[in-house]
Amino acid sequence: MGLDIKTLAVAKKIMSNGTSNNNISSSDINGNIKINGVETSVYTHPEGTNPHGTTKEDIGLGSVENKKIDDQTPNFEISNTRENIFGGEKLSVILGKIKKYFSDLKSVAFSGSYNDLNDKPALKTVATSGSYNDLNDKPTMRIINKDHIIKNLTNISQINEIGFWSINAIEQSYAEQIALDRNTGDFHAICCNYNGNGIDRFDFGNLLLFSPRFGTSYYYINVWEGNATAIKSVLKSNLLNTIEQISANTSTDNVCSALALKAAMADYTNKFNQLNSDLGDFSVKSAVADAMSDANDCKMGIYQLRENAQNSPFSFWSTIISTTFRDDWSQQICMPWGAGERRIAYRVKDHNGWHEWCYINLS
Repeated sequence: MGLDIKTLAVAKKIMSNGTSNNNISSSDINGNIKINGVETSVYTHPEGTNPHGTTKEDIGLGSVENKKIDDQTPNFEISNTRENIFGGEKLSVILGKIKKYFSDLKSVAFSGSYNDLNDKPALKTVATSGSYNDLNDKPTMRIINKDHIIKNLTNISQINEIGFWSINAIEQSYAEQIALDRNTGDFHAICCNYNGNGIDRFDFGNLLLFSPRFGTSYYYINVWEGNATAIKSVLKSNLLNTIEQISANTSTDNVCSALALKAAMADYTNKFNQLNSDLGDFSVKSAVADAMSDANDCKMGIYQLRENAQNSPFSFWSTIISTTFRDDWSQQICMPWGAGERRIAYRVKDHNGWHEWCYINLS
């Protein structure tokens, strides 16, 4: 262990007093030296946390509070202008700039209330009502241009530009000419496309025709070379897409869609196939050689009955259509060959047997 300053000073003093013949060396014990190998105490350090009485001023900290940074209470003055803070500035300068920003904030910055605004604009009624009627100096608006009102439409050329048109009535003969089948009156038309001279000629274009009397339908009118054609259209909600919807339909405004038609075709195809299967034994007996002599012998099929055949409704040759689905249920229709006979006959068979022939007069 080396000698501290005071120990060395004491050692130098001992040496200067004529003891240079002594052998002096350092000691591992603080405050001691070895003289001729013997531990000798030459300095005792004072007791206490600041035995030398060192002050803040002694080490240049006279202006610093003895507190943690979190507990520091620096003094500062508010800045004169709002400026950003920068690295390298004193803490007092930074705090002064921050205080300037806070002092310039008004009450509205914290309340968020319109009532705390200074120089707030005076709001008109329309700002809170949102009503067009509360506007000042509002423009004069027309729903329909006065030149777009037609009392009686007799020719499509009376419409001479794109826009919204009011049509009180359409001449019946002209409605029939353009295929408008619902000439109800009270029409409104939107001319979507117009090609003409802008006066009295409508060459090409199209328009949509509406009326509150149409219900859910409307008309698309196509104009080609001055000739108009009305095509009735319906809303998508009026399309019937299933067989069940068609069966339940009670409105003439509804139409069958391609999907419903496809389903109906598939359904009827299945029914026809089933009917063909059920009528697999149905036959036609048309040759005279196969002509029947008794109507009761005619089962399923088309037969020729001889003249004066038993149980025949006529005394001359005839054609009989017979259907038999069960042994106790059949029906027959008999049509005579006689030129003067203007009747056909019909009878049925049930569990009681064949009933009498009924005659149907032909006009």
